[in-house]
Amino acid sequence: MQTFKRISLSILAFVAAFLVFSAVVVVPYLNSEYDAFQDVHVRNDLAGSIDCIVIGSSQLMDGVDPRTLDEQTGGFSYNLSSNSSPMYARAMLLEEELQRNPVKTVVLGVSYNSLSKTPGEDYQEGDLFAFAKLASVGDMGEYVTQNLSPSGCVNLYARLANRGIAYLGHAAIGHSGSNVNWDARGYTYQDCVDLTQLSDDERWSILPGTVVSSFDATQVEGFHEIAQLCREYGAQLIVIQAPLSEWALEHVQGFDEFEVAVDELCASEDVPFLDFNLYKTRTEFLDDATSFSAENHLCDAGAQAFSAELGSCLAALEAGEDVSDRFYSTYTEAVAHF
Repeated sequence: MQTFKRISLSILAFVAAFLVFSAVVVVPYLNSEYDAFQDVHVRNDLAGSIDCIVIGSSQLMDGVDPRTLDEQTGGFSYNLSSNSSPMYARAMLLEEELQRNPVKTVVLGVSYNSLSKTPGEDYQEGDLFAFAKLASVGDMGEYVTQNLSPSGCVNLYARLANRGIAYLGHAAIGHSGSNVNWDARGYTYQDCVDLTQLSDDERWSILPGTVVSSFDATQVEGFHEIAQLCREYGAQLIVIQAPLSEWALEHVQGFDEFEVAVDELCASEDVPFLDFNLYKTRTEFLDDATSFSAENHLCDAGAQAFSAELGSCLAALEAGEDVSDRFYSTYTEAVAHF
């Protein structure tokens, strides 16, 4: 009996400590604007006005400025992307915005690894960013119960706790810790790095030797869910890949096979795929010396140029034009023109 009582008291003490810690550390962080992905307050203010959603991973978060996009389309867009975002997270975030905005176009980013990563360890950071972007406690609970394993839940809570402690540390000295430009509507500015000055080892450090063209079933399921949501809400889905550096396209293997696999996936949903690595005029507005922050991420100068070209394509598609002639058919053909 005494043993049972001790165990019961220990459990109650643990639960009480968990609740107190959550109330003091985690909840204030979730209600803050400490990190760039904590943009719920911005999206709440803009609800009812967004007609184009850009959603993907960090490649689009750093690569598409809605303000520049809108100069070409005449619309009002928002960049809903976040680091390492799994497809199931994108579907949940997208549905929130489709329910409260007159969205006509959804631009879905498919980077070279976003469909091949497996749930769990590959997306631990992405789960944190997606969770913190959700607008309601109900959606947060649904996200955890539907997508995370018990170990994934523990990992998510630990990451929230670490960020909460950092947030409280900044708050204690009178600083929120955030220098986010919320007017950028989800776009994050990156400084430029002259990639031509890096060694090959430095350039390879963030790239795979070969791009995988066999996709994870969970990510494919999330892709189809996004396509279905767009149909339900009457939005045009357009799948894109943001530009990588020329060096990456010349050295990494498997891009042509990846292109075919994504083309087939998009064809199964009857949606266009615009791969801007194959954009015929990309060398006129992008170069490895002034357009990138890393081999797989644009800097601000590159993002502004790319956003304008993307906007031009979206405007043409909206007008019923065929933009296929703006793109090469294969990576082999595109690289030959560098």
